[in-house]
Amino acid sequence: MQKTCNRESYVLSPSKKTVLNPVLFFSLQSKTNQKINTLKSSILKSENVGNDYALQKHDQPPVLYIKTHWKLVLCILLSPMINAFNLLLCLLKAIKVIAISCIMIIAVFHSLCLSAQTPRKDSGVNGQVKYELVGQVLSAIDNSPMQGVSIRIDAEKIQVKSSKDGTFKMLVNNRNGKIKFSFVGFKSQEINYTSGVSLTVKLIPEDNKLEEVEVVSTGYQKIPKERATGSFEFVDNKLLNRKVSMDFLSRLEDVVPSVSRIKLYEDSRGKLPFVNIRGTSSINSNIWPLIVLDGVPYQGDFNTINPNDIENVTILKDAAASSIWGAQSGNGVIVVTTKKGAYEKPIQVSFNSNLTIRNKPDLYYYPQMATSDYIDVEQMLFENGYYDGKMYDFQTNITPVVQLLKKNKEGKLSLVEMNRELDRLRKIDFRDDLLKYIYRKETSQQYNVQVEGGGKILNSIFSIGYDRSFKNIVNTDNSRLTTRSYTMYRPTSNLDIGLNMQYSEYGTKEPLIRLGFYDFAGGYGNFPYMELADANGNPLIVDAIALHPEFRDTVAGGRLLDWKYRPLAELDQTSVTSKQREVQLTFDAAYKITPSLRLSLLYNYRNQSSNVDSWRGIGSIAQREAINYFASWDQNSVKWNVPVGDYLMKIDNINNSQQGRLQMDFNRVWQGKHALSFLVGAEVRQQNQESYNTELWGYDSETLTSMPVDYVNDYPYLNGIYGIRKIDNNFNIVNILNRFTSYFINGSYTLANKYIVSGSARKDASNLFGVKTNNRGKPFWSIGASWILSNEKFIGNDLFSFLKLRATYGHNGNVNNSNSAYPIIYRSSQPHHLTGLPYATMQSPPNPSLRWETVGMLNFGVDFQLHNNRISGALEYYVKKPKDLIASTLVDPTSGFNSMSMNSANLLGKGVDLSLNTVNLKSRSFEWINNLVFAYSRTKVTKSYVPNQLGKNFRASPFSSSVTPLVDADLNSVITYKWAGLDPQTGMPRGYFNGELSTDYAQIYNNTKIVDMDNHGSALPLYFGSLRNLFRFKDLDLSFNISYQLGHKFMRRGTNYSFLIDQRVGNNDFARRWQKPGDEKVTDVPVFNYPSDYYGDYFYNYSSALVLPADQIKLRDIQFGYSPQLPARIKLKDLRFYTYLTNITTIWRANKMGIDPEYGISTPDPFTCSFGVRFKL
Repeated sequence: MQKTCNRESYVLSPSKKTVLNPVLFFSLQSKTNQKINTLKSSILKSENVGNDYALQKHDQPPVLYIKTHWKLVLCILLSPMINAFNLLLCLLKAIKVIAISCIMIIAVFHSLCLSAQTPRKDSGVNGQVKYELVGQVLSAIDNSPMQGVSIRIDAEKIQVKSSKDGTFKMLVNNRNGKIKFSFVGFKSQEINYTSGVSLTVKLIPEDNKLEEVEVVSTGYQKIPKERATGSFEFVDNKLLNRKVSMDFLSRLEDVVPSVSRIKLYEDSRGKLPFVNIRGTSSINSNIWPLIVLDGVPYQGDFNTINPNDIENVTILKDAAASSIWGAQSGNGVIVVTTKKGAYEKPIQVSFNSNLTIRNKPDLYYYPQMATSDYIDVEQMLFENGYYDGKMYDFQTNITPVVQLLKKNKEGKLSLVEMNRELDRLRKIDFRDDLLKYIYRKETSQQYNVQVEGGGKILNSIFSIGYDRSFKNIVNTDNSRLTTRSYTMYRPTSNLDIGLNMQYSEYGTKEPLIRLGFYDFAGGYGNFPYMELADANGNPLIVDAIALHPEFRDTVAGGRLLDWKYRPLAELDQTSVTSKQREVQLTFDAAYKITPSLRLSLLYNYRNQSSNVDSWRGIGSIAQREAINYFASWDQNSVKWNVPVGDYLMKIDNINNSQQGRLQMDFNRVWQGKHALSFLVGAEVRQQNQESYNTELWGYDSETLTSMPVDYVNDYPYLNGIYGIRKIDNNFNIVNILNRFTSYFINGSYTLANKYIVSGSARKDASNLFGVKTNNRGKPFWSIGASWILSNEKFIGNDLFSFLKLRATYGHNGNVNNSNSAYPIIYRSSQPHHLTGLPYATMQSPPNPSLRWETVGMLNFGVDFQLHNNRISGALEYYVKKPKDLIASTLVDPTSGFNSMSMNSANLLGKGVDLSLNTVNLKSRSFEWINNLVFAYSRTKVTKSYVPNQLGKNFRASPFSSSVTPLVDADLNSVITYKWAGLDPQTGMPRGYFNGELSTDYAQIYNNTKIVDMDNHGSALPLYFGSLRNLFRFKDLDLSFNISYQLGHKFMRRGTNYSFLIDQRVGNNDFARRWQKPGDEKVTDVPVFNYPSDYYGDYFYNYSSALVLPADQIKLRDIQFGYSPQLPARIKLKDLRFYTYLTNITTIWRANKMGIDPEYGISTPDPFTCSFGVRFKL
């Protein structure tokens, strides 16, 4: 049977009005064609039109004709489409005839071929039925197809290998059975199969748990740890949640090598990261690591990140791991990956809650001078005439003891009465009242609920968390509310679209007038017998403010505002309230162009607004004092130049950032031994910061009103006693815009799963650096290689199940946002104090050669795991070279500046990282595991321009870790004056000047050169780490962590007699002072003389006599958990009760004075206990 399709031609009429011939263009010899022609003829007949219509003349206008013969017009318009459809139908029918003929020929040929073959066992001949089994093998790491996987059915002795897209197909004799999958470096799996059911198998790397490998993330890609050449540290969800805290950074302490925390500065703890990775890589620039949240650099407050939302944390330590982040990665990178939903997962609800109770701090840890000794000193000073002038000076505030002595001298108080009162005061310790009325036990509550689930094309996770803490000082608390939603949509098998939405609200409240031990009232100068309340708890007046108490009571005839300080009555009269809100939206999409090639897009928007309200109520001494100072008066009246009422200063900050990234990833494995992986992309980022400061005087919180203040004119200060001055104006506006562009590429090649080479390159450009365009960009790069020795035949698996050597080298960088290549001008918000006119100053001169700071790093490492998996770990050695660091440098004075910040310093850091994991005992019901973390890190200065060689510019301070940019010295050295002991006859300190024994303290203090000073080494630990033990017995588990810091020194706080006399700052060393010849053998505290020797006191306080070893070992924490196995009828899953104890005790300490150098001048963190429960539904 044969069918044809013939094409006919048509001719257009030569008439001016050409009309298409309604005759069909294509005449098809088929039943369909006949039906169409019949329909056409009927339409032409009904319109009274002949087939020769195109040859006829038409005088009727076309528009009118169309209206009259619309059916005809419709036929003409539809004719081409109808004929095209007819042609397509004709072609399909023809193809059908040809296809059937070809299939018949192939079938006959195939049957003839089969008849000529020798029958095989799996050929299906002889009437045996065969079943087809198909599936795909994927890597559990990134779901990429795995080629060359060995697939065996031992029962039928059949073996095949997966193709390049991971698929396989095989014919089996049995409908059901067992099938085994194996691949080098991955755990073998044996599962059941049923023919007709497609299998999807995910292989897990054998040397790591699945979750451990998945989180080895650079923020741009996830890579198997065993294939990485760089240095990574991984903290999974379980390890991260071992600790209980409001922030996630504190949970990284003592967990992995090279991560250290600084706790010296109590006021900034919790506000700044205070985390270092492999030491310090800068001097004046940002020294904290970059935090990356779900692939986006996070510039907000780390306190807004809820640890309950975190799936895992990866720490990038060397250049190969972190250089992909370029100029932001010089201090290391902390990559935070939050939890995500999963496809085809039933809805699941997770809940976690805990309560934390922290003891009051140990105020008796402070080296406060004994009250009786303090009173004795005041009596001695009084008898020697020290207070003769001060007792009647209106500017000097005298203590209660001096007031008693004054009254006795004036005959207003008898000697017996005075001594009785002095004896009563000797029994008072100011710290008792602080602990009773100011300090409290700190409590924290944490709640978190998470809901997740997914279908075939959509998955989502939603979480909400609430934290509330009542700090250990009254009227001090903070709270945090976080919500997060991440939804992934897969409209096709090749396309994933994600939307991440996060909202956080973080609020703090604390008194504006600080209440801590060193902040309360007179601060360091508080007299130790201060009383806050009487026996009934009523607030008492405390003379710990400026001016003589008698002057304050009588000035202006007593018409000024109350000038007495009652601390307990004013606890709620000042506050600093901060509210920070942050919204983050992240859109990401990934399209798999081929099984090996993927294109991804990311856009992130972050808006952070913060409002800080500093309020002083009229009930506070601070506000009344400010109003009184600007009051002016005469005999008849008092004029208030500052409105009587409250004061409020508002600081509003708005931070907006946007980032876009386009990235292409390629991953392919071929021939079972070649693997290529690389990514290339570009990103842009913009940060905009705006700040507005305003202040309101005479503020009324009820009506939200305030009163105007004259900031322009001068007013008498304390009625002219202190001259004239302007009222401070704190109005301020800040607007900073930074832009960055980046291009990056990263790749690795693996041969035979043994040899791996990697490389990366990135170029960052910013508006911060350089005047010329070429100077604004900076390239960063890295190279690396690793060798998996355990896959070599000459090594075998007898001893090591995994052994890898690796080496990397590269450069990353650091950004200093506080400097600019252009001149920076500061315009004051207040008029000049002399001219009364607006003025500006040049803050820094132009620096057209300003460059990015760079950090070069060389890293060698070995990863190992013994065959029985009892011992595993990693050992690394690194050399780090920060270069072109920005530091203060002297410049030509003719420029108008003595110094400026320039690229002028280089550093050299060396270190060793070791992690060692051992399984000591393991059975079905009992397990004992050790995790040892060890780090050695030392950073020295190799280049620095020192403005002068005087030692006093670099001497250490008590408990400080100041930067000492001296060539060949540790970056944070403890540098002191040489100590020669106490004079046996006088008890005065002795030192050296020009190499000779000396007591010329002024010369020693002012003119000793650096080379003649003692350098005791680093103020930061050179060796640090931890040993964690885990015991598990059935449903119970117990773990404890022992931490250590070794190899560093610290300077303690000593007694300074000049401070004691002039500023009332005492020290308990006073009781150990030299008092008679021979005491120098048992003490190094100098004799107390009046008058004091100013330079002698300062020499002693910055001498080697106060330097002690800082080494110590602590029992850091203990965790106890109970995870009962519940009956099936109870729907709770993964139920766990846990208790976490921290800050437990010190096991050993090198110094014998009971000082904890980890916390500086502050008290050590007190014992803390947490109770919690978590479960899933």
